[in-house]
This record gives sequence, C-alpha cells and structure tokens, in this order.
Amino acid sequence: MSDLTILETDHVIVQQSSGYQIPGYLIVQPKAQCTRLGELSGESCTDLFRQIALAETLVYEVVRPPRVYVMKFAEMNPQVHFHIFPRTVALEAAYLAQVDDRPPLNGARVTEWTWAHHGELGHSDEDIREFVAAARAWVFARVKA
Repeated sequence: MSDLTILETDHVIVQQSSGYQIPGYLIVQPKAQCTRLGELSGESCTDLFRQIALAETLVYEVVRPPRVYVMKFAEMNPQVHFHIFPRTVALEAAYLAQVDDRPPLNGARVTEWTWAHHGELGHSDEDIREFVAAARAWVFARVKA
C-alpha cells in the first residue's frame, strides 16, 4: 500500500492526491486501464461508483468542509479517474481574498484557482500524513461495523 493509499478494493484505488498539498483531496481510479467509463466491466464500474460515494462521505466526515466537489476530467492523465475535492471554509476565504467573486461560487473556478495556489494554502506534509491516518481509521471503522 502506498503512503497515500486510503483504501483499495479488487477494482479501485482511493488515494490522497500526490499532486496537491490539500488534505482530503482524493483521487479515485479503477485499477483497469481505460480512458472511458464504458470500457469498464459492470462489476468494476459498480465498485468505482461505490468507492466514489464512500470517498465523498469520508471527506465530508473527516475534513468537514461545507462542500465537496466530485470531478472527472482525464485531460492531463487520460486514464479514468475522479477528483474528490474538499472546498473548506479556509480555502474559500483564501480564494475570495484573491479573486473578485462571491457566493454562490463556481466550483470549476475555485478548483482551477486552488490548483494554481495550493502551495500557498499552508498545508504541510504532516497535515497530509495525519489526514491519511484519520481517513484509514475512518474506513477501517466502517468496514468493521
């Protein structure tokens, strides 16, 4: 298991993003190599969406943001994968301090801004490690229940 892996099933891997220093920014991807959802087997597709829902719930419960975005782009990395993105109160405040915007926010703009400024948000490697540990504990508690 990678240092960033939160859970792994027969078909899906859920990991803390390695590209963005934001606790709770998860990447959910099928193990099968594919560039379109329609290329997945029914079982793999079912598991993928089950894990996306689980990842969203995990982020809401562990990070406690007011909003979680679930996105699929597959532009820079053509393999099917989903971004689970916590739009926290602190992130919203940092965004609004630099961008002429107001609620209701455009999630795509917030995400784009965050990608450009994630290093300025003050999250450390330790913050990421703590989140991953808490997320794994959350998953373990749910599986044991």
